[in-house]
Amino acid sequence: MKIISKLIYFGIICVLVIVITKVAKAEDFFSVNSSIRLNVCGDLVSEFPEDCDNTDLNYKTCQSLGLTSGQLNCDAACDFETINCLGTPTPTLFPTATPTSVPTVAPTVTPTVIPTAIPTAVATVAPTITIPVLTPTKVSILLPTLLSYDFDNDGRIRLVELVSAVTTWLDNWKSNNKACDIDLDSKCGVSDFSVLLYYIDK
Repeated sequence: MKIISKLIYFGIICVLVIVITKVAKAEDFFSVNSSIRLNVCGDLVSEFPEDCDNTDLNYKTCQSLGLTSGQLNCDAACDFETINCLGTPTPTLFPTATPTSVPTVAPTVTPTVIPTAIPTAVATVAPTITIPVLTPTKVSILLPTLLSYDFDNDGRIRLVELVSAVTTWLDNWKSNNKACDIDLDSKCGVSDFSVLLYYIDK
């Protein structure tokens, strides 16, 4: 499934490069000079949005992914393969603790025999334990530079926001507005546009 989504992603980028080139040729009053570097799975170099590429694991290990031990591998779709890793992954949410109270246990009376044969009672009181209940908070997966393209402020750019996001990015690009510099490399280009498309419906 990831291979299909990466092929669709690559196809969209190719179509957009063709459209942008035709728009640039249609308007004679400006020219566009660009160089395009495409990230290709299988070129032995791990580049965004790939997790890894063959033996290039991008300096990651089972431990850095929150597992205990084992051998991290890379699959044919350039995604991490953790089948040989051991342990349970550490959750990445930032929970908020909400304390709840637990009812106090009634004291238990235990008779004690003393050599004088006078019965006495010793009360044992169980401590009150408060167990916090963790509730997950909403976490945005968007880069800070993409927040202006999240029109409904739900922390994601949904497919229904695609046309508005693309139109806004193109308007920013045409007017040399730095809001189109999503990858913060001080220039607006196809790499910024591809990052925007990558986060659609994630």
